[in-house]
Amino acid sequence: MIKKVLIALGKAACYTALFLGAQLAVSMVYALVGGVDAVLPYVYDNSLPDMEAIAAKMAEYLMDHALVVTIFSDLLALGLLWLFFVLRKRSFLRETHLHKGVPGLAYLPLIVGGACLAGVVSSILGMLPIPESVWEEYETSSSMLGGAGPLALLASVFVAPFAEEVFFRGAVYTRLRRAMHPVVAAVLSAFVFGLMHGQIIWICYAFVVGLAMAAVFERTFSVRAAVAVHLAFNFAGGYMMSFLETSPVLASAFAAGTALCWIWLSRICPYTKLRPEEI
Repeated sequence: MIKKVLIALGKAACYTALFLGAQLAVSMVYALVGGVDAVLPYVYDNSLPDMEAIAAKMAEYLMDHALVVTIFSDLLALGLLWLFFVLRKRSFLRETHLHKGVPGLAYLPLIVGGACLAGVVSSILGMLPIPESVWEEYETSSSMLGGAGPLALLASVFVAPFAEEVFFRGAVYTRLRRAMHPVVAAVLSAFVFGLMHGQIIWICYAFVVGLAMAAVFERTFSVRAAVAVHLAFNFAGGYMMSFLETSPVLASAFAAGTALCWIWLSRICPYTKLRPEEI
């Protein structure tokens, strides 16, 4: 039993490291490009470089291109994961549980539930006594990936949810699920998923999202279903909540919508619960 758990933890760690490695690799490339751009004026002037100014320029260049970095790093991670399974002569779709979907109309309550969950999280954050410094840090981090342009929409609503669900539910959660209780697997995978987001507020709500996505997957056995919920959550949280003023009534409505989605998913949805032998 212990050996089985250790193997599951090792596999989950490897998939997480692959995802992190892709993020780091693309970030380093963009930081180096920014560094070269900062060094060139010193080369032309034949003067000694200011290393502090160069480092600041690299960081600024990286932040200015955060959306592109996110897209490329997620695509690189997916490509490496696909290659890994191809080399092992395994089906990428089956190994990441993308081969199974849900009927078209079944996505509607999932999408509504994801949007309502975003409303619940946003309402709770608005009611908590969060220090101003933490809010400022959160807003700075959010601004790097925010915006209403097509690039921001592609990065935060489509590419990121897909890549994160493939890795953290399709690969990490399922490997942990094979060796431990689903609640323990969900908490561990959600904790790692939360830490990946770096900023404390992001960590907290990403942990909640991770638990919710694990529950969706546990019920539907479909990463596609989890992607739909995650996509709706990101779209609502990033593009809808800013137009709504937090209030107890609105928070209650979002909570009711989330609860109804869960009731549908756990009681009405025409699927059986995930069986360990299916993973």
